[in-house]
Amino acid sequence: DDAFPRSKIPIEFDLMHLDTQIGDPVQSQEERHLFLENLLSARKTLYFSYVGQSNRQDADFPPSVVLKELLDLLDQHYGIDPKQITHKHRLQAFSTQYFTNKKLFSYSQTQKKVSEWLDTPDAKATPFFEKPLPEPDEEWKQLSQNELIAFFQHPAKFLLQNRLGIYLHEEEVMTDDREPFDLSGLESYQVGQELLDRFFDNKSLEDHKKNVQARDLLPEGWSGEQAFNERVREVQEFGVNIEEVLNQQQIDDLEVDIKIGDYHIVGTLSSMYQNARISYRFGYMRPKDVIGLWIQHLLLQAVKPKAHPGMSRLFTRHKTKNFVEYRLGPTDDYQPILEQLLDIYWQGLQQNCSFFPESSFAYAEKVCHKNEDTASGLSKAYGKWVREYSSYPGEGEDPYNKLLVGDNSPLETEAFEQKAETFWKPFFESIIGD
Repeated sequence: DDAFPRSKIPIEFDLMHLDTQIGDPVQSQEERHLFLENLLSARKTLYFSYVGQSNRQDADFPPSVVLKELLDLLDQHYGIDPKQITHKHRLQAFSTQYFTNKKLFSYSQTQKKVSEWLDTPDAKATPFFEKPLPEPDEEWKQLSQNELIAFFQHPAKFLLQNRLGIYLHEEEVMTDDREPFDLSGLESYQVGQELLDRFFDNKSLEDHKKNVQARDLLPEGWSGEQAFNERVREVQEFGVNIEEVLNQQQIDDLEVDIKIGDYHIVGTLSSMYQNARISYRFGYMRPKDVIGLWIQHLLLQAVKPKAHPGMSRLFTRHKTKNFVEYRLGPTDDYQPILEQLLDIYWQGLQQNCSFFPESSFAYAEKVCHKNEDTASGLSKAYGKWVREYSSYPGEGEDPYNKLLVGDNSPLETEAFEQKAETFWKPFFESIIGD
């Protein structure tokens, strides 16, 4: 269907289409003739196929018009039921039907093994590899600050992509050609962040609407107007609350070029002000944002000017308050902390390092920040690893984590608690205020 016969969309300068004459070729008739030639050319076997079922939902698709006419002809004039000559394939090549059904068959030994494994009652996904990978080359010890941040924001993804070249993609349920009726989470953040930057630069927020519309980030019509106006209002409320902080004098970016043991870290620290390094985000606080704040804060201690206090501040939105702020004081013992983080980084280039940002943050916030017991911390961590009552998947359902650890629960290991406390304990100790 939609492939043969083809749907012809005439071009503007097609004069034959605008003024048809007797004798002009008719595409639909030509393709019906081509279909007839296929029928007449067959000697032993005639095989047609079509996509008859959606791979996203339980919905059937009709065959092509010419194929439907052929099936109707066979049924009406020859008494051949279409169901007798139509074979409905399974959605997956590893379906057990291909190895137990005589009409459906497969020669793939790999798919057969997968089918047998899935047919096992207690089938359980195992880690992608049990033994650690060989140590990487020494050049991996030359890294940028962004690479170090990216590693701790998702160690499993960093390992699988950078060392093994494995890129996993989650299939989106909604297709891009659907008409949007509101701003999605990512689009809402993107538009809000752009408006917030314009707010601090004293630029018109209303003038940015055409730019957003041109990139198809807003819904059409009235709903788009309302969504944009709502975002402007939120940006103004958020911006006014932190505008006073950003009014202090800004200083030049700082170049990062430091050596910690055998490691060499380079990069640039931007958003530098006289009293602190200040960053903001038009979104709710995420552990990955705090990871970036913490690592850049440690690097700041190594490259800050003598007169700079070495403070860092991060402002994000909050569901009940105007904003939430993380304020970090100067950290004199930054070097041993960085050494510990680099040790985790090196281990994570070879195997699962047992650090999972959201679960680790939830655990450490209870144990290291609020001084609660380990059981309470693990309970909070499990809520991030498996989100039972949320539309968003937990860290345990992340495809990279799932591939690396299988169906095992890494939160039950001592390594998880150790890595969580190693990374987050000095961070919480550096927080000024609550």
